Amino acid sequence: LLAALASPAVSSGAAYAPVLASIVWSCATMHLTDAPLLSLISAGALPPVSRSPCAFPARGLANMSWAYATLMIADLPLMTAISAAAHQSLTRAPESFNAQALANIAWSLAVWAFRDYPLLHAISAASRPSIADFLPQNLGNIAWAFAQLHLRDVPLFQAIAERSIKIIHEFKGQEISKTAWSFAVVAVQVEPFWDAIASAASRRLDLEPQHITDLAWSYAKLSCSPERPLRDALSAAAMRTISQFDARHLTNTAWAFAQVGDSDTPLMNSIAAAAMNLGQGELAPHDLEKLLWVFSQGDAEDGRRRSALPQVAWRLIAHADACGIVVSPLALSVAFAEAEDNAVRVGGASSGCSHLPTDDEVALVRCLALSAPLGAAASQALAWRCLAGGEVHAAAESILSMQKWPWRTLLPDVGLALRGPKAGKSTTPCKERK
Repeated sequence: LLAALASPAVSSGAAYAPVLASIVWSCATMHLTDAPLLSLISAGALPPVSRSPCAFPARGLANMSWAYATLMIADLPLMTAISAAAHQSLTRAPESFNAQALANIAWSLAVWAFRDYPLLHAISAASRPSIADFLPQNLGNIAWAFAQLHLRDVPLFQAIAERSIKIIHEFKGQEISKTAWSFAVVAVQVEPFWDAIASAASRRLDLEPQHITDLAWSYAKLSCSPERPLRDALSAAAMRTISQFDARHLTNTAWAFAQVGDSDTPLMNSIAAAAMNLGQGELAPHDLEKLLWVFSQGDAEDGRRRSALPQVAWRLIAHADACGIVVSPLALSVAFAEAEDNAVRVGGASSGCSHLPTDDEVALVRCLALSAPLGAAASQALAWRCLAGGEVHAAAESILSMQKWPWRTLLPDVGLALRGPKAGKSTTPCKERK
């Protein structure tokens, strides 16, 4: 049916150009990817858009650009023609573009990664005076488009912030997270806007994994510690939907909470448990490396929390080893060093560090499946922890039992530490190691 409608419209030229826009919009709405039909529409729309930009009304240009972007069809000649026509029309009659048309064209440019800066500036200039007409979806889409194209238009984002504050009660979970993410990407801090976002997000019960991840990431990106109600809401929502999290959701949420210095132990344990249910095809090495870094951190104000998190890192390493996930030795070494350094700072040699190696950790280090770099890094970590607890003989045993690894080359600092501290010096190895 759509093909039958498109054929006469194509042959009729510019007079039926808006019909082509309506047909391709219908295809996108129904998620209909009919290559011959879309090629026919593109061939028919290109001449009138290029030669007679005014033949396409603002709504037609917006619908066509939105449709091809939704269907992920990058028709460069048509994209260029639509962009030029939209810029010409905006210059002549900006009032002909309503809020949805402006937002849809900007969104399409971002999806296509088509950086037409003159058109984007024209969209911004037309949007600011009419910002009161923008609905939450329009605000989220235009903010996301400019952020995705890395265009930091402060006046536009300030206008978006002012409008968002007034209608924040109308925002859905996706619109809250998308708008917050966009502001964080371009680093625009409007305090009343962030207060409104926090208030709205803390009341939403429909937050999905992507929304939670984006909101947590946004606050971490701006180095803002979320207010307690928002933090509790995000944590509760994450734990409620943790079974739906993929590796990226897990790593980004964990990173965000750790970045703002909030190591929510129940949430972190849930994230670790979910991560250990992922196999080799689901948990990529870079995701595991980020998780190792997160679990090597802790909350400086809570020693129990800091000393517990490194144990999760060890369990993740064992899981990776069992699944055959290859992780960078450098990343492993950094995670080991961070975890053990944090444990030393909490316990300290003078207080008798209680965070000594467990049997599982020792067994992990001695596992023949471990590579030489991993084994060396693990043995170094155990040695430092034993030294911090005053167990010099245990430290020596944990190193010397690893004769198959070139630890004397890789770990000269441990070799020096095993000689013992000088008289009157603290046995805590943190300063010497640094």
